[in-house]
Amino acid sequence: MPPHPRHRAADRAGFTLLEVLIALAIFGAAFAIVGAAFFATTRSWSRGSAALESLHEGDFLMDQIVAALRSAAWFRTGRGQYGFTLVNEERRHPADRISWVASGSALMPPDSPYRRGLHRITLSIEDNAEGEPTLAARASPPFLDDDGLEEPEPWFLGAGVRGLDCRIWDGEAEDWIDEWEHTNRLPTRVEVSLYFDPPPGEREPVVLRRLVDIPVAGYATTAVSRTEMRRR
Repeated sequence: MPPHPRHRAADRAGFTLLEVLIALAIFGAAFAIVGAAFFATTRSWSRGSAALESLHEGDFLMDQIVAALRSAAWFRTGRGQYGFTLVNEERRHPADRISWVASGSALMPPDSPYRRGLHRITLSIEDNAEGEPTLAARASPPFLDDDGLEEPEPWFLGAGVRGLDCRIWDGEAEDWIDEWEHTNRLPTRVEVSLYFDPPPGEREPVVLRRLVDIPVAGYATTAVSRTEMRRR
């Protein structure tokens, strides 16, 4: 006798082993795709957060450097004690050493005795206590040739800064140059670049650049030129 209709409906209501296995395979594939997308999104978010944090730190630090450069001071002396100096050095990234006389408190620690007066500030890339290259700053009296003073201990600015590059605008050649020999003058415009650690998973460093006009440089250049003409 043919099976009762109620029995046929009961048979169709169940799942075979093959159907269960296929469903599990589809679920596993979907879960793997979703998981991979989730982890990729998490990694991207972490990289973006690290890069954003470096940019925030770099922007603040760069603003301090710009303020210190714009507060550059210059006085007419025959020995060029208030001039700007640039020494080119190279590590994994550019590691220039720049120095100038400033009148503001930018980049200066609160307990520095030079915070409220003229001081020569020097920026360079040096190894910190952990042996990592870091942006270092020094403050000293505003005289280049004061050999009686020992070089002061540096303080470190921004743990993620690995390189410093400075270029100077040459108005006569209308081009950027990497050397500055006029220690009795100030450049009218400089380009400062800071190199930061690359974000996780990346190889290229994060580079921040700023163009800085030094207001007193025009007066310094004119004064030096007049003095040289008088000597001739």
